[in-house]
This record gives sequence, structure tokens and C-alpha cells, in this order.
Amino acid sequence: MTKHPVADAESRDLQERELIKTAALTRGVTEALCHRRVNALQASLTAYAGVGVFITAYDRWIDQDGARTWAGWSTSPCTSFDAQSALRTG
Repeated sequence: MTKHPVADAESRDLQERELIKTAALTRGVTEALCHRRVNALQASLTAYAGVGVFITAYDRWIDQDGARTWAGWSTSPCTSFDAQSALRTG
């Protein structure tokens, strides 16, 4: 798997824009969870984890050869994340 194109970009401006977009998405998810009365700490942790899973799935999806749909790629990191979480809490 190749790295995300922006992460490899020569331009610091592109990298900065990517970080700003990621932070805005994470903040939006956190605010939405808080609006649904999720504890602020849990909302923040869930948002960071969820955005991380999304970015991983998206990167894998754009690197693929067209054999799998977005749904196939998006569930794979979630399954891996669930398994790792279970190992740490079990």
C-alpha cells in the first residue's frame, strides 16, 4: 500500500491543508456526538478513532485496483480496529 498522496507531497501547504481538513472533520464528529449527549471525552476519542479508520479505509480504497467497492474497504479497518480494541481490553 502506498502512502497518502498528500503525506508524500513536497508542498507543506498541501500537508497543512490536509491537517486542517482532518481536524475540522474530527471536530465536527466530536460536536455531533456531544449534541447527542455523548460524554465529551468519549466523543473526542470516538471521533479521532473514527476519522482515523475513515482515512485508512479511504487511502486503501484509492490505492486499489478496482476489485473492491468502498463498502468492502471501509469495513476492513473497522474489523481490525475492533479486534485490536478487544485485545487491549480483554
